[in-house]
Amino acid sequence: MGKKPWLHKMTLEQLIAVAAVAISAVFLLAFGGQIVEVYRLRTALAGADGRLAQLQAEEAALQATRTYVQSDEYAEKVAREELNKIRPGDRRTILVPRAAPEPTPTPAAAPEQAPALTSYLGEWWQVFFGE
Repeated sequence: MGKKPWLHKMTLEQLIAVAAVAISAVFLLAFGGQIVEVYRLRTALAGADGRLAQLQAEEAALQATRTYVQSDEYAEKVAREELNKIRPGDRRTILVPRAAPEPTPTPAAAPEQAPALTSYLGEWWQVFFGE
């Protein structure tokens, strides 16, 4: 095989420049990869922060529920409503539903009669003297 003519024609400065460009390209690609990785990690961190805030709110709600369940107010509510317990001095009232009464039939409309005409004199006569 023959010698490669372009290898002999390159000067040391040109060889150093080509090597510097190649090394710079490798560093730039690695730097771009790091930038992409930082972006991915920041996105994941933002998602984790959102989930953390959601879990903290859920924990606060559960703590409030736990505090309420441990209170005397809750115990009395359960005792009265679910266990049908009463306090001393209270009166127990049991409501018994009963059937609705049968509706009364309305009579057929009778023809209206004119009121009997009486004179005031006749009424006074009955009041004072009777019949």
